[in-house]
Amino acid sequence: MKYKLGILGKDINYSLSPKIHKLFGKELNIDLNYEIYDIEKDPIIFIENFFNNGGKGLNITKPFKEIVAQHYSKNQKRSFNTLSVYTDDFSKNKLIKGSSTDGQGFYEDLISKNIPINNKNVVLFGMGGAGMAIADEIGKDCNLFVWNRNTKKYNTLNFDRYKRLDELSDQEIDIVISCVSDIDDYLIELVNRLNLVKSSVMIDVNYDHSSNDAFLKISDSHNIKFYTGEGMLIEQAALSFSKWFGVSPSLKLKEKIKNERL
Repeated sequence: MKYKLGILGKDINYSLSPKIHKLFGKELNIDLNYEIYDIEKDPIIFIENFFNNGGKGLNITKPFKEIVAQHYSKNQKRSFNTLSVYTDDFSKNKLIKGSSTDGQGFYEDLISKNIPINNKNVVLFGMGGAGMAIADEIGKDCNLFVWNRNTKKYNTLNFDRYKRLDELSDQEIDIVISCVSDIDDYLIELVNRLNLVKSSVMIDVNYDHSSNDAFLKISDSHNIKFYTGEGMLIEQAALSFSKWFGVSPSLKLKEKIKNERL
């Protein structure tokens, strides 16, 4: 049986997900077909058709994460990036279930890179779907300061586990995380104002994106390490794979893919 999988988004032909899942399937002897579904609009219609026609699992990416969450979840402040189909034991109907691997995927990638998070000073830019998930995942372990361009949304955030960026004084920053896609001069200025030291690390969760160049330039000017989002993507893919099939790719394979940079 060949399982039908894919990733749904807009302007995502660059996605590395098909190659990653193909390698996972090969290692675990699971026959699958993972495709890129690049659409302009109406993601809910596509999703329903996908699962009604034999789909096993679907990853959701920009710009549809929050739209999908609003449709499939009561908690509309969170976004999904993984959808699965299962049969309800009582009604025997097929149901679609959503979850997010953003936070855990990011955390697992930190571990694989030996980047400690406990009690560190961390600044996160961008509180969209991925940013919120990452903040929720790491906020309990570190001193987290967040910033969001949309002031209205920024003012509605729950600051129990993290603080606003303007509460930061002159502390040395251990980790800078960018979850933004649009880079402007003001954002660059905010990053450059941070008290970055030689041991600081900068991470852009995007990959193959124009934002990578901007943050690489900043990290080079401060002589600090810089990472893009491929590692997080691989960890997210492994988590999705586990949700769909109940088995996970080996650590050896994940590290091999990361080291080869796909």
